[in-house]
Amino acid sequence: ANQTVAVLEDGAPAREEVSPGSYEYFKLYLSEKTVDVEVVLTVFSGNPDIYATVDGANPRPTRGNFQWSSEDAASDVLLIDHRDELLTGCQLEQDTCVLYIGVYGQDDEAVSSFSLLASAYPVSSAFHVALPTAIEGDYDAYPADFGPALPRSPLTGALVQAEPKHACSELTNAAALSGKIVLVQRGPRDDSACPLPHAYFANKIKRV
Repeated sequence: ANQTVAVLEDGAPAREEVSPGSYEYFKLYLSEKTVDVEVVLTVFSGNPDIYATVDGANPRPTRGNFQWSSEDAASDVLLIDHRDELLTGCQLEQDTCVLYIGVYGQDDEAVSSFSLLASAYPVSSAFHVALPTAIEGDYDAYPADFGPALPRSPLTGALVQAEPKHACSELTNAAALSGKIVLVQRGPRDDSACPLPHAYFANKIKRV
């Protein structure tokens, strides 16, 4: 095994190989204090697996000593949320937290060839209002469990209130919503005003 710990450039893939039963080691410096981390292992041949840690006392994680892992038979993706206690602890204790990654050659007979891409995405407020100044500020927001995932890059646009606000019936201002970010009210709690299945939020979104 190569005991050298290679430095990964944030967002830049590194193509490497690992021998059967051996490890190749990497590290990613997390310069930002609040980040979501994504490690993508694209397999070209063999069956490599990912083991990772932010424990500076263990800069060479293994199958028996790690904090996060991905052992898919095909390509691997390791996601570490910015709220993960191990990650936040490292960010608080260290000036620059370091993610250490070990890639293990699971294939017993052949060298595993792969590309490793590690990215740290800074996390800011989920929803920011710029204008009008009376409500300017940052607001908590959470992605839906349905539909396509939000892009990593921020979305910017004009915000328009749906009419009716709860969107339980056909919208009266549909033309004004085109190309805009639409604000839809959850509820109402009164079933007679918004009976099921119209009250399901996914159905409201379909009207938008």
